[in-house]
Amino acid sequence: MGLAVWLVIWRTRFETMERVFGLAGLTLVVFVVAVFRLDPSWGSVLERVTHPEVPGGEGLPTYFYYAIALFASAMTPYEVFFFSSGGIEEKWKRKDLLTARINVFLGFPSAGSSPCRS
Repeated sequence: MGLAVWLVIWRTRFETMERVFGLAGLTLVVFVVAVFRLDPSWGSVLERVTHPEVPGGEGLPTYFYYAIALFASAMTPYEVFFFSSGGIEEKWKRKDLLTARINVFLGFPSAGSSPCRS
């Protein structure tokens, strides 16, 4: 999976990534339609949402892990927009590409998303 992410970041044009993320976001509409078509017991859904339970065999660290992962995945597209707009505003040139790539591969995973310049 890491190799696939690396290939996408390294080889895919920004416009293509933007379109893929947009289409993936549109697929969420399918889930919304499916929920209403399945017509669940809304009282039960509300109960489960407001009073979550940890299933047997699962600990709270598992849920914290997924909460952080969901939050991070929701923020990733905005980080891409922020980072790329920083490059435009600072008028990065071809010589800045290596610094930008190092920042993406080392800075983003370590939670530092601000662009660094040499």
